Amino acid sequence: MLKKSLAGLALLPLSLFAAEPASPWSLKAEAGLSFTSGNSNTENLFLSGKGDYVSGLNEATLEAKLDRKKSDSNLAKDYRMGSASARHFFNVDRHFYGYGNLLWEQDTPAGMLTNANLTVGPGWHWLLPQNMTLDTELGAGYQHSDYRDGTKDFDGVVWRAYASLNAPITKRITFGADTLFLVDEERTQNTSHLRLETGLTRRLTFTTEYEYRYNSNPASGKKKEDTTLRAVFGYAF
Repeated sequence: MLKKSLAGLALLPLSLFAAEPASPWSLKAEAGLSFTSGNSNTENLFLSGKGDYVSGLNEATLEAKLDRKKSDSNLAKDYRMGSASARHFFNVDRHFYGYGNLLWEQDTPAGMLTNANLTVGPGWHWLLPQNMTLDTELGAGYQHSDYRDGTKDFDGVVWRAYASLNAPITKRITFGADTLFLVDEERTQNTSHLRLETGLTRRLTFTTEYEYRYNSNPASGKKKEDTTLRAVFGYAF
């Protein structure tokens, strides 16, 4: 008994320095900012934050974005987005899963006051060669769209299709692409991204990204397509 007690006391200092259990959360923040002055004054601001949660067969993601563009006191773009998603894998192979997604968007200069939807459905996680992964989802739910032009509003069923590719090129460089389709009786919307992320340090990244947005029935007087090219720094917590 005495020997066991002495052994326990001897191991106590080691237990104080034992590694804490890894947090199920991983967080990342991104920022890009630019100003020009002279013949024209422009301001470009991009902020985003993302949190990923992984525990057993359950995963969740929270994300928020702000993309603001101003030229000679005219607000050309003020896009805001918030989303929350969760998925549950049905087996330890982590292939087939069920998901739920909540999305909210606003782009007042484009006439979009609110675009919100809640969708659920099945998904599949593909493991590809060279450590590449592909996620595909198909679902349906409810959509509420509120535009400055009231004739563009919609409330009803929406169909959702989503795909996301992650392809490591080197240990520090990763190519990513994703596309999201939302289809209802009033319009078809698509948001797609192409990105190249470079790891500068263990936590700091630099990303160049191309964004394409399409709305088949936009606000009156607005274009159906919108493209953005941005360069941002990211920091993982």
